[in-house]
Amino acid sequence: MISPIQQTIVEKLLTLCSLSPDIRFGQLLANLGFLSEEFENQSLWDIEDEQLLNVIGTHLAQLSQRQAAITQPDTDKAAASRPLMPVLKP
Repeated sequence: MISPIQQTIVEKLLTLCSLSPDIRFGQLLANLGFLSEEFENQSLWDIEDEQLLNVIGTHLAQLSQRQAAITQPDTDKAAASRPLMPVLKP
């Protein structure tokens, strides 16, 4: 039986897979390896489960934020398409 923290890691990995369906699992693990080194200064080989869970949580938050920005309508885009000065017609 795996520990509760390892069970949580597996569940979070499932969530990561669903948020990035175009990423192969090996790529996901490689990304987590890079992020582990960046955020925790640890390789995947050396990182503790709690630290890995933190890295996964940070990655999930970033992906969720990016996807929310993509799916929400951009209200600034409509404002940006309007001319800054009114167009006067003769």
